[in-house]
Amino acid sequence: MSKIILSKLADNLEGLKSQEEQIRIDSCLLINSDQKLQEHIKLIHASMDALMWMYKRTDNIKNNQLIALTSLKIRLFNSISCCLKLLLSGYYQGAISPIRDVLEITFLLDYFTLDSESIERWVADSNSKEFKQVAIREKLDDRDGLHEMKRKYKYQLLSTYGTHATFDGNKLYNNNNLLTLGPFFNQKFLENILFELAVLQPEPILSLMSFESNLTISDFHLKKEFLINTQSWWKSNMNEDFHDSQLDEIDRLLGYAT
Repeated sequence: MSKIILSKLADNLEGLKSQEEQIRIDSCLLINSDQKLQEHIKLIHASMDALMWMYKRTDNIKNNQLIALTSLKIRLFNSISCCLKLLLSGYYQGAISPIRDVLEITFLLDYFTLDSESIERWVADSNSKEFKQVAIREKLDDRDGLHEMKRKYKYQLLSTYGTHATFDGNKLYNNNNLLTLGPFFNQKFLENILFELAVLQPEPILSLMSFESNLTISDFHLKKEFLINTQSWWKSNMNEDFHDSQLDEIDRLLGYAT
């Protein structure tokens, strides 16, 4: 008689899973008790909804540009999901790596908006010098007239703490001055990393939206809702206005439609 295969791992791994689940409960309780953290989650959720909406609109992938953009939608969605899973479970250093992935996708999509033909060149050879992170950052900085290299600083910071094996990276294993093996709950880390994930949300979504075509009235309303959510979050958390020209265009089109 064959043995029944149960969905259970070794006892130590099951114990680790239970620890992760308890930290997730503690993390969610903190988020639900804090207005700012709820705002971060709301924006992240809106971004994932927008990605799902754009993904579902791609019924028939006919060309390389659609394949490229669809694959980046998927990667962006998955990276956000991975970050949340690791973050809520108490793996703070691990949660930084998918945030850097989100940042790289953000830069790449923004670069595509400069020249839509660059997507075809990326498909042909994504390893070319044109698509090195430093080259993309320099192009975007030139466009924006930025000379303080904020993009480079952000990229290096996430690399130092989340991707490369650096000495400074040990700070995210440090729970109340004690280097800690495995997951743990730390309010400061949770708050800071959730903010870092939230603040990256608008830009890649807006870049992707700029490539969407043949929109229905319902689609325009969905885009407008995301932009309004972004404006609300930005005003509350960055103390400045966030405006995108797509909102003006949407208002104009919806005005004609009513």
